[in-house]
Amino acid sequence: MRPTARMDGRNYTYYDSGNRQIEFAEGEFNWRPKAGEVSSSVSLASGDLMLTYVQAPSEREIEQTRYVDPEAVYASAGVSPKWRRGIHILQEYKPTAGEALRSVVAGACAVLCFVLSGAFSSNEAQVLKRQEASFQQFPVETAFKVTQPDALVRVLIWSNVNNSWAEFDVELEDPEDEVLFETSRGVEFYQGYDGGSWSEGSTTTTLTFRPTVAGQYTLTFSSPVSQVDWKGGRPANRLRFSVFENVYPTFWLSYAALVLIILAAIPVLRRLLHQRRRWLGSDWEDDE
Repeated sequence: MRPTARMDGRNYTYYDSGNRQIEFAEGEFNWRPKAGEVSSSVSLASGDLMLTYVQAPSEREIEQTRYVDPEAVYASAGVSPKWRRGIHILQEYKPTAGEALRSVVAGACAVLCFVLSGAFSSNEAQVLKRQEASFQQFPVETAFKVTQPDALVRVLIWSNVNNSWAEFDVELEDPEDEVLFETSRGVEFYQGYDGGSWSEGSTTTTLTFRPTVAGQYTLTFSSPVSQVDWKGGRPANRLRFSVFENVYPTFWLSYAALVLIILAAIPVLRRLLHQRRRWLGSDWEDDE
């Protein structure tokens, strides 16, 4: 544990120690310096103050040093500030303007996102349709009735791919028999053994959309294609899908919450990094 000292209500922590020798001295002193005189010192730091115990051949002193703001010194001398390398042990962290407020706001928004995500997740999705068909039965047309147009509708699609891929066209019509969109969906799944079991891809995919109005929608699957491109595979020949309504996009709320947490933590991380850089010059080594 680092040695500590206390003075004027402040705790000082050990920073470094060593010997120093007078090579040249000019000015006013409260003692008579001599060239070549050697003294030992132990320095401890607390915020912008340093406490140094000096043991000279003829006396012992305690020195207190305060860090002076470089910008103020440069301004008083009428010169432009120069770039400084590293962080001085007595250089305390200076937060940027509005840093604390931004951190609090980001943290509060992250909590709100988590609350909304939990609330939406508690709304159970309603199953509107489940159906399975072989590729030989394509095109497959199915109708389902949407009763909650304010939420999303999600179609979970499965196909029996195995070291192969499959793709099919999808069309959706609204209650007025108008085509809302035409798209395609595909799945691919591969597995094997190479020093250990491995797998890649998935046998499922999803299709999510926002209904325009309540009513009966028609979903059509057509033009199935499947191909094997890995040893031991087989082409897909079946499709199974389930249609759910009352679905909310909680993923994006969780993602936003994560980003906001990072933003809220940046000031803390900057402060910790600054503190670590301050003490890099210390010669103290903790015992293993």
